[in-house]
Amino acid sequence: MRKKAMPENKDTPEKSNLTRRKFMDRVMLTVAGGAALMLAGTQQAEAKVSKTAAKYRSSPKMGKSCGGCAKYMGNGKCSAVKGTVSKNGYCNLYAAKKAKRGSY
Repeated sequence: MRKKAMPENKDTPEKSNLTRRKFMDRVMLTVAGGAALMLAGTQQAEAKVSKTAAKYRSSPKMGKSCGGCAKYMGNGKCSAVKGTVSKNGYCNLYAAKKAKRGSY
């Protein structure tokens, strides 16, 4: 007597051709892609803006000036604004320097 063919059960998952090596390759690509996106975001955030965009002016505003800003690097250089800036200038990107601890 001939056995009847069993009907296919579509509820069971098919056997995957995904090997451990392929799985690890995919994981590494995902991690590398995520790291690349994070670095790209960091580089974009560090891009300098024009003096006009930062609303830079060559005089202080309410006692705040580039000399007291964390972004001012000295010698007329700023990490946020393009071009030369004055130590006595001010812009909307001003961020007060953190007070040094332990200096009495």
